[in-house]
Amino acid sequence: MNAGGRGAAVARALAWALGWLLVLLVAAPARADDTLGFAVERHELPSRLCVDERTRVALTLRNDGALPWSAALGDRLAYHWLDADGREVVREGRRTRIVGVVLPGATAQLQVRVDAPADPGRYTLVWAMVRDRVRWFPDPSGAIGHARVAVEVVAGAPSLGFSIVEADPVAAPAGERTRTRVVVRNDGCATLSAAFGDALAYHVYDGDGRELVHEGVRTPLPALPAGAQVELSAEVELPPFTGAAWLVWEPVREEVAWFGAPRQGDARTELVADAPALAWSLQRELPAELGGFAGAAASIEVVVRNDGERTWSSADGDALSYRLFDAEQRPLSIEVCARHCPTRSSPANSCSCRCASSCRGAAGRYHLRVQPVREHVRWYGPAADDPEGWDDSVRPRGGAAAVRMVDRGHRVANACVGGALDDGARRAAQRRRRHLVAGPGRSRGLSLRRW
Repeated sequence: MNAGGRGAAVARALAWALGWLLVLLVAAPARADDTLGFAVERHELPSRLCVDERTRVALTLRNDGALPWSAALGDRLAYHWLDADGREVVREGRRTRIVGVVLPGATAQLQVRVDAPADPGRYTLVWAMVRDRVRWFPDPSGAIGHARVAVEVVAGAPSLGFSIVEADPVAAPAGERTRTRVVVRNDGCATLSAAFGDALAYHVYDGDGRELVHEGVRTPLPALPAGAQVELSAEVELPPFTGAAWLVWEPVREEVAWFGAPRQGDARTELVADAPALAWSLQRELPAELGGFAGAAASIEVVVRNDGERTWSSADGDALSYRLFDAEQRPLSIEVCARHCPTRSSPANSCSCRCASSCRGAAGRYHLRVQPVREHVRWYGPAADDPEGWDDSVRPRGGAAAVRMVDRGHRVANACVGGALDDGARRAAQRRRRHLVAGPGRSRGLSLRRW
């Protein structure tokens, strides 16, 4: 072999060796004395937990190593439970993902889920970090009291329990928020606190037991030891329709569990929704059928009347809006069409707006629903002359219609049909499609299709 050939062979051998060295450096597990490190600066784990209690703990971590952390690298906060003799009884505590990228020296705020041991006794919780599929971090640095926490686990009643001692009836305009007096007693074993995600919430049911509101407004609970009670000024948002209903109180530990039924008594209270302060009605039928191209805007004029007790104003965020659904009734968007015109509309007055709705998807059939909204506050709710609102089971009153939009380059067929269909045409239209309606002209179908 000549000198040139030997040089090329040596170069290939060196390149091969360097390549394998790089692979080993990247893939090899980190050593115990490497640059991964962490400290617990602050935590809110209580010194007393109940058997099998599940709680949420606010915690601040600091990156004391020389390498960044991230969920993509598999970095998680975990914990171990040790018994009174120092024996490890729970090795794999719940793991909490690191949020974002945490650079060396930076801190991260976490909400950590902690599950208490299944047996009563004195325990020590040891915070730990792990890089999944690589290894555990070294023991945390910093104050030992933050890294290792003495906890007493006690037996007794189930950890989360409550009773409603007193609750005033709720009455306010439909769709509005109000406050009412509620006295809550902690009938569980665990201490309750907003720091653990504990809040008083509610559900709303009609007279037939159908759930109308599942996720009621939360009122944070103060620190409440087992057996103690507190009087709250609880916030309630009434449903957007008038009439009587039942409000059922139930606390929740956010991201952990609902409390369930009360230990004693009844958690129900009467709720009466009076005539809404923000109310409206449609004064002119929407066009029975419109046409256009996919991706283009379909423009319709909407005339609405202020049937409430409050003046509408663009300064208050009042706007005419629409909701767009696909043929399977799945929501696609919530868009603002136009501000109310004129700028202010007092009660009993009507105003007209031109609403441009855009179907951004492919050709197909869509449904459009019109309704006013007070931005960052709430939707107005059903029209005053249509209390059943957007109930999908309500048969349209005043005519079925469709808006057809097609791909560019294809002729629009039956682009605009008259405002009201006769009975035969209505039945045919209903066989072709299912409409989501809220009374005459409030819901219109959009069809984007090839011809």
